[in-house]
Amino acid sequence: MDWQMAIAVVLVTGAALYLVRGMIRSWWAGKTGCGGNCSCKETPVPQTEVLIPSQDVVLRKRMGEPGA
Repeated sequence: MDWQMAIAVVLVTGAALYLVRGMIRSWWAGKTGCGGNCSCKETPVPQTEVLIPSQDVVLRKRMGEPGA
């Protein structure tokens, strides 16, 4: 095996181990708090404010159609 193949095998193996480590950490992550590493006990409050009021959201009407 030449040196280029050895480097390629090491890089591919490292990438595979990195992906496996990420999957295992996501499966075994604690289900309490926000899921981060801040060790908080509260869950974040979901945002209830909307940026565009629902009555202002309308489909675009073409010029010449009734009600345009």
